[in-house]
Amino acid sequence: MKKIVLVAALLITAIGFGQNNTRPISNVITTTVNESIEISPSHYTILLSLSEKVNIDEETQVTKPITMDMILKRLVEKMAPYDLEERDLELYSFSESTSATIMNGYNAYNNYSASKKKLLSRLYQLTWMKDVSALETFLSSLRFNGFEMAQIIPEYSESLIADAKKRLLEKALATAKQNATIMAEVSGIKIGNVQAIYEGDLISENMNYPYYNYNNGYANVAANGTSIFVIGNTIKSREETVSLTVSYSIKTE
Repeated sequence: MKKIVLVAALLITAIGFGQNNTRPISNVITTTVNESIEISPSHYTILLSLSEKVNIDEETQVTKPITMDMILKRLVEKMAPYDLEERDLELYSFSESTSATIMNGYNAYNNYSASKKKLLSRLYQLTWMKDVSALETFLSSLRFNGFEMAQIIPEYSESLIADAKKRLLEKALATAKQNATIMAEVSGIKIGNVQAIYEGDLISENMNYPYYNYNNGYANVAANGTSIFVIGNTIKSREETVSLTVSYSIKTE
């Protein structure tokens, strides 16, 4: 253990406590702490990608269009068990593309098209207020032609962030006081009131957005090939971290 030297100016040599660092200032004890808490999203935004198709029978070469109305109807049917309706879908963007034929369950982009008509693609936005486990069940049910991909974006309301920050600062202040008290006891002195507080930046972590595609495979937008079952925390929660520096006066008796 490092020597503790108490001089006339009451300067205290810093002693480390784990990840929390304490440093001396004349007539005060100053400690820096880092604390984290985990918070869950208030809701989720889901971006649902839908695309029209042309289904071709391999033997007869008869074509059958899979229109946006048909695809949208299937999607609304899948939403119904979760008390969601078509009016809950908000059109986010749309585009046209060359025909995609479906042969043996696979999309084949070729020159064949019964009408040479371009096919419509739409991206819908859906707000999900239910549990994330129900969200996974819902996405797993989207196994029909026309559904392409769903991107899941965790959302955190302002009130949720404000409450999390309050709890985080309370936790950091409690730790700072505990460390300063131990420092004072080891030095044979006592701490007084708070003299100064400095807050570092609040850092948000675990912000990768996973997505779910037609083949029912989860991936991470960071393209690291990780399964959603491994990176579950990226949609279930995120970590907030704060760095707090607190100075306490030294009681003189």
